Amino acid sequence: MCIVLLASCNNEASKPKTVPVDWAGPKDSVKDFRQHLQEKERQATERKNDTLGRLISTIDFNVMTYDSIIKKEEVISMIELDSPDIKHLIGKEDIVLKDETVTLIIDYPLDNPDFSELVSKNGFTRQGLVEAIAKRYHEIYDEEEQSATIKTVPSEKRTGMYNRNETNGKYHIWGHDISDLVLTSIWVYKNDKGRIFLSLQIDS
Repeated sequence: MCIVLLASCNNEASKPKTVPVDWAGPKDSVKDFRQHLQEKERQATERKNDTLGRLISTIDFNVMTYDSIIKKEEVISMIELDSPDIKHLIGKEDIVLKDETVTLIIDYPLDNPDFSELVSKNGFTRQGLVEAIAKRYHEIYDEEEQSATIKTVPSEKRTGMYNRNETNGKYHIWGHDISDLVLTSIWVYKNDKGRIFLSLQIDS
């Protein structure tokens, strides 16, 4: 069995000018709101992989794009999770994981992690991994919205803030819409019992 572990992004949260009335934080000042998000980012970034075993390989996710300004094709080392550009994913049919069963742990940007199992008899391709991870992310965000009493403020109605407000549903999602999230790589670990662990590197 493989365990897929999600790592957090390390980008600083955008700084709001005013605090939204639906923020569920303990205080209501701009400074406290900003510090609240920054502390969550810090805690997520500092999650350790030292218990996963030895790093044995990495899986990259490169996408071919066209830069209309310089009128030239270029490769970007990330793929969006909201609407993955599978068509231009380089090496999408390559088998990058031979294990048949994967336990996917999604914990960013969630306070309550999600565990789900993926099964593929022939192992996993880049495309298969991206599609499975993106699908589960969408399910989690939908479940959060359905179970929360503090709802997500639509981006066009956010006054003075860019970041997604913190909601209080099943997963307690904070800080980022799914449209903010990109997968850059997977770090593959193996422990002394032969178990494989995958750490997803997520930027936003």
